[in-house]
Amino acid sequence: MRTLMTVLGLVAVMGLSARAGAPSVAGGGLFVESAESASSKVTVSGELRSRWEMIRDNMTDFDSQQHDHEEWVDSRLRLGLAFELAAGTKVFVQPQVRYAWGVDGEEDDLLLYQGYVVFTPEIFGYNTVLTLGRQELALGSEMLLGNDTKYTGLSHDAVRLDVKLIDNLDTTLFVAKAVEGTVAGADETNGLGTTGATINDVHLWGLWNTYRFNEDAILDVYLLYLQSDVEFNGAAIAAAATTADLLNAVANVNEFNTDGKIWTLGARFKIDKFEVLGQKFDFSAELAVQAGTINIGGEPTDSDGDLQNDLDIKDSFAFETEFGWSPELPWSPRLSGGMAWASGDDDFEDGNINHFFPMFQEVQGRLGKADLFTLENLRCWYATLTVKPMDIEKLSAGLSFLRFNAFEEYDVFGVGGRQLLGSNVNDVGDEYDVFMAYKVNENTDLKFCWSYLEPEDMIHDTVTDDLGNSPAHRIHMTLIVKF
Repeated sequence: MRTLMTVLGLVAVMGLSARAGAPSVAGGGLFVESAESASSKVTVSGELRSRWEMIRDNMTDFDSQQHDHEEWVDSRLRLGLAFELAAGTKVFVQPQVRYAWGVDGEEDDLLLYQGYVVFTPEIFGYNTVLTLGRQELALGSEMLLGNDTKYTGLSHDAVRLDVKLIDNLDTTLFVAKAVEGTVAGADETNGLGTTGATINDVHLWGLWNTYRFNEDAILDVYLLYLQSDVEFNGAAIAAAATTADLLNAVANVNEFNTDGKIWTLGARFKIDKFEVLGQKFDFSAELAVQAGTINIGGEPTDSDGDLQNDLDIKDSFAFETEFGWSPELPWSPRLSGGMAWASGDDDFEDGNINHFFPMFQEVQGRLGKADLFTLENLRCWYATLTVKPMDIEKLSAGLSFLRFNAFEEYDVFGVGGRQLLGSNVNDVGDEYDVFMAYKVNENTDLKFCWSYLEPEDMIHDTVTDDLGNSPAHRIHMTLIVKF
């Protein structure tokens, strides 16, 4: 709470400072023009996101004997200060505070979410935009690079260059520090002793191209390279019965707290609107494949007992597609169906790894409104219906059904980023979503969602053993105010 009051005090001070100058309100932000230079100005903007949330029968253990009930309010406040300087230079600073009500021991979290400077130099005759500093990297459909909109948010310390080499083609080059290095202490996960490790920085390089055929159709083609390092102090694992035990003990803490060199090549085609026989449709498809090497701490052994310093990433892929139909009917309905697949690996002792690593995927709404799974070792089919009830433009509502299966039942990373391991079946569960959104005014949105997940055989077998399972419920209502 103290950090929240500090940020609110900062807002008040800036407001008073603005009144001392010559302020005017424009574009949803506070515009302040300095007395020294008419070309130097400051724009203040912000966002308050507050979400009430309730979970019934925790969506990770599905314990039918204990019937958990959790409830809390999660809030996030961001302030944006944009300083437009002379010679095409812009500085943007965005502090963020996140705080929760109803969570024991929860501390207010104040951080610098974004802080960067933008230049617009001419390079080899091309106009470019150069961005240096902490910034979001949300590109394309965000299947690989998102900004974690619903939760804390995700930004990186990065250098980014945007250039238009030809008409309709936008090219982005960047290098980012994705994870700050730390020193991990001893770990007793699953009763296996580790000596700790020095986790070096994780870096991400990217080349992203977007070609616009017209206002409705685009093509993304991208190449990403992620490098992470872990230096284990001595033997990483003191005792491990199997390679799977070793991997499970180390890898699931953080997939990138491993020694990895991962190349990702992908493409996405998206068309927002086209007509066939007088009917309106939309379509999107994205495919990403991965290659490289990864060493998941402790040098696992193969079936012959030989040490495998590096596992080759092979046959690793992710695929998403969606087809939508918008008939000319009252309430403006849209019916869509789609699928999302990502490869998994059922044998880590063959010297290869086929698991797809989703990097920094935007999870929210991608695989259901419960946000339970990421796109790794997963098969998902879904259908969604959205409408504008009573043709009220500000009101929208919808229903979704999703079916989740494991791509490989014995992948030691689990299914969809969850600890679902070693089952003889791959049926994970079914999710049902009901959601609504209402735009109160230009600056304010109100959203409601209820998610219901029915566990299937894989959850029954691997999550709660013989305790039985029960459906899980997640309800949340979100208020978003932008200023």
